[in-house]
Amino acid sequence: MAATSSRTLQLLSLLQTHRYWPGEKLAQRLEVSIRTLRRDIERLRELGYPVSAHRGVDGGYQLEAGAAMPPLLLDDEEAVGLVVVLQAAAQESVAGVAEASLRALAKLTQVMPARLRHRVDALRASTDTPAWPPAAPRTLADPTVLVTLAVACRDSERIRFEYLSGAGNRKLRRVEPARLVSLYRRWYLVAYDLDRQAWRSFRLDRITGAQRAGERFRPRQLPGTDAVSFVREGIGRVRPSFDVELILNAPAHLVRETVGRYGTVDEVGPETSRLSMRPDSLDWPAMILGSIGAEFEVVRPPELVDLLHEWARRFAAASHPTEGSPAPSLRYFGAMTGADQPPEVMAYLDRACAPRDGEKTSGERGLALRAVFDAVVTAMPPGYRLGIASNMIGWVIPLEDYPETYNGEPLLVTALATQKNYDALYLMSLYSDPLRDAAFRAAWAATGRKLDMGKSCLRFRRLADVDLSLIADEIAAMPPSEFIARYEISRSR
Repeated sequence: MAATSSRTLQLLSLLQTHRYWPGEKLAQRLEVSIRTLRRDIERLRELGYPVSAHRGVDGGYQLEAGAAMPPLLLDDEEAVGLVVVLQAAAQESVAGVAEASLRALAKLTQVMPARLRHRVDALRASTDTPAWPPAAPRTLADPTVLVTLAVACRDSERIRFEYLSGAGNRKLRRVEPARLVSLYRRWYLVAYDLDRQAWRSFRLDRITGAQRAGERFRPRQLPGTDAVSFVREGIGRVRPSFDVELILNAPAHLVRETVGRYGTVDEVGPETSRLSMRPDSLDWPAMILGSIGAEFEVVRPPELVDLLHEWARRFAAASHPTEGSPAPSLRYFGAMTGADQPPEVMAYLDRACAPRDGEKTSGERGLALRAVFDAVVTAMPPGYRLGIASNMIGWVIPLEDYPETYNGEPLLVTALATQKNYDALYLMSLYSDPLRDAAFRAAWAATGRKLDMGKSCLRFRRLADVDLSLIADEIAAMPPSEFIARYEISRSR
């Protein structure tokens, strides 16, 4: 009896997995004879499950919608509540939750009687669910479309619908649905377009009037690695994206828990991992880096480094220093020039100027870094103080000269930093003055050199990449009093 009951439950699960099962194939899955299968079907009918039989060469069984809910120990109110909750969960894009909710929703609505469906539709029509975030435009998919497409994917049944293209054109599409994908807080249908004879991905919030055609098809091989990769590549072709690579001091499994399907995580070592992403905005990887809570290194792109510097500046400006605040991150020395640099600074330069891994010309970056440092030191007006951190040399205005700054830190004016793939000179005078920044870029373009520059960050790898005279002119023209005046203007904007 125990084996019979277990087999009956397995049969019920199979009937809920596919809309239609040929009798012979169903018997093979259960490892029973056709006669035993018929007896098990009768047991399900006695329990209230509406299973219909189809005769003929392709005869089989199908679980139909019944006049009453099957014995799931759910009353009508519980069934309606469960469907509404599953519909809400199916519109979320938390990895795993949305897909599981949609599968459960498809199973439940398949056997729900008509009177309960009407109650669900009435409740949904009178209820609004806020989009995330609240200020973002609402692009949620219709739950009815979600369920229709989910069942069509499961049953390998052709569908047709009207689709609104990005250009605003609405056309009828006939497709063979394959997979539903939840990505970047939107739902996508991966399907084979019968009219265009090619694989396509469709945003569900642009689909209306989805109808099952009643025509089954043999599933085709999915394009690419999987459906998620296919959708992600398609999004990258439509809108600009960034090639992001990060090295994190965190185990790969912990990074995967945070990133989910929005990036690829590879294990570098037991406590180190590599994260690769192609987002259309650098805000997303920046938020991920903050939420992981681990030390990291930005391999690319350099624009992400600029964004992180800008975020760090704003976060520091938003915090108010109190008594007992942590010591500044820079170690400060006197306003020294030329050969009078302190030993710590010279040791930093020696390390930074050593040949890097993969350099075709030994010490090429080191020569450029030392030349830029010498140009800055020579041109630096009096009144600035030198500081040094683990990967940066900076020149600041001392607190006694300008105490009204952020987070108790002296005001940073110029910095020379080393990154994995490039070195960078930060000219904050350009950041605080858009007109000055534009004039600097124009003068640089006139030299014929390619300018690799973000917000105030001039990136270089070789001496040929930089114009030392332009850098010296910019620094020499910005004594502390002039920089403070421009900084005050930028703060008031």
